[in-house]
Amino acid sequence: MLARHGIDEAEWPAISARCEAALDVPDESDDASALEHFAAAFATAQAEFAGGPASFDEWLEVLAAMQKGEALPVALERLKLTLDRYLTTQAHWAQRVARDPALNARLQAVLATPRRR
Repeated sequence: MLARHGIDEAEWPAISARCEAALDVPDESDDASALEHFAAAFATAQAEFAGGPASFDEWLEVLAAMQKGEALPVALERLKLTLDRYLTTQAHWAQRVARDPALNARLQAVLATPRRR
């Protein structure tokens, strides 16, 4: 990963230390802009690394399985999704569902299914 970005392994500790120092916000400060920028960049990198989000229907299928009592790892294995990809998918679609009434209605229909234990 480092080589892909032109970084030598020996350089990494110093780069990492500079990043941590940049993200260290004093307790009395309200400025979390560096941390927010990092969080957004990290989420983008995770999504890229995971192969992007799964489709909305695949996400709903995972949620429906869990609603019916299936464990998340079992559902992910059955649907051939990695945890990284599921987390990317969750972040991707949760934001869209919050803004789109049609997607929200589809999600609510899945969540309305009675749980089995």
